[in-house]
Amino acid sequence: AVSSFFVFFLIIRRPPRSTLFPYTTLFRSGDVSFYKNEYLKSVGSYVRSFDFYEGESRKNKIKEKIGGIISEKLNEGELIWLAGKYGKKFPAEEALFSLVKLKALNGDIKESKKYFERYRRTFPGMEREKELKSFIEEKEKSGAKTVIGCILPLSGTLAGFGEYVKNGIITAQ
Repeated sequence: AVSSFFVFFLIIRRPPRSTLFPYTTLFRSGDVSFYKNEYLKSVGSYVRSFDFYEGESRKNKIKEKIGGIISEKLNEGELIWLAGKYGKKFPAEEALFSLVKLKALNGDIKESKKYFERYRRTFPGMEREKELKSFIEEKEKSGAKTVIGCILPLSGTLAGFGEYVKNGIITAQ
């Protein structure tokens, strides 16, 4: 009875980690980092796994995943770092693209144009260049900045705190 149990155990056990394909391990570590909110680390793992894949459909899936992280999860500092780290390689193009849009959305047209010129110099002839140019022009024409509202307690027991916050907002303008 003991020997049959032992044989059964050997049949169902998982192969050692070293026998897994490296791209599978890298892709999984990208997923783990993503779910731990370590977005730059996940982008790095996905980019490293990208080089191991040969099929275009799998590469496109990874590109979409990386593009989603860059456009939705990374802040300005992380986008700048990512664009600097990868230079003229993927995903620097996606990082600069998102950075141009982020600056324009925040109303900083001058910085947006600066990053747009960097995008044009680094990635000449990209088809998304026209999209960025029209996006900047649209934001420049509208001249509207993002307006943020807040609800403050200006009466009652917390009125003092509300006044402090209101004065801070007015000062910041």
